[in-house]
Amino acid sequence: MGMHCASCAVRIERVLARRPGVRSIEVNFATQHAELTYEPGAFDLGEAGAALDKLGYQIKPVSQEAEAQADAEHGRVQRDWLRRVRLSLPLAAIVVVLVYGFPSGKIAPPPALQTSGAAGSFHPTREAGAAGEEN
Repeated sequence: MGMHCASCAVRIERVLARRPGVRSIEVNFATQHAELTYEPGAFDLGEAGAALDKLGYQIKPVSQEAEAQADAEHGRVQRDWLRRVRLSLPLAAIVVVLVYGFPSGKIAPPPALQTSGAAGSFHPTREAGAAGEEN
């Protein structure tokens, strides 16, 4: 059974801190891990495990190999995140220019499509012989 709230982490800290030989204990609720510093001759891991079993928790020691593997995974995730940021920043800059870089948020048409009439307006007309008319 895992920790459900921050008070669970505090309870685990209190129980382990009272054990003989414990120098320091830090329990992180977010990561579901605890870091315990103890004196090897004075601390009994079995007794600490039994005390936590009464509360409904278990001690699972982490090997150095598992810790190295977790560090490697963290590094991979961090590199992937940086790659995504490097890709998205130029795209975000383009969006900002498109939204804020033009007056009134409108993009001016290319010069070939601009008209010289009053305020750029035009009036469509129908030519003789257009679709729908008979000759």
